[in-house]
Amino acid sequence: MDTFDVVVVGGGPAGGQTARELAKKGINVLLVEKYESFALNNFSSAGMTLALLKEFDLPESIIGAY
Repeated sequence: MDTFDVVVVGGGPAGGQTARELAKKGINVLLVEKYESFALNNFSSAGMTLALLKEFDLPESIIGAY
């Protein structure tokens, strides 16, 4: 059985970004999603972390709120 440092439940915007950031830091992450395919998880709160906004260099004019 595999072991993980962190288990993130939910592959939506917050869970997906959390798992991504942790994995980039070398943390062994398991991302658990209830849908069989991430394509079925097609809803979003449109939430995004400030770090990701900076990473993609998005202009402030398209950001609704911080």
